[in-house]
Amino acid sequence: MNAAPADQKRLLDLASLDEEIRRADAARRNPAQAARVKELLAQRAVQSTEL
Repeated sequence: MNAAPADQKRLLDLASLDEEIRRADAARRNPAQAARVKELLAQRAVQSTEL
């Protein structure tokens, strides 16, 4: 069964929005600076043990 062109467009728009939400959620969970923050936390832990 084929969907009407208008329905197909709505489904494609919805899929696009879903992808944007997934990307935004992934960026929120793993921000670009996360690696640097982990690095600095590790340095702080090492320096704390040296004191």
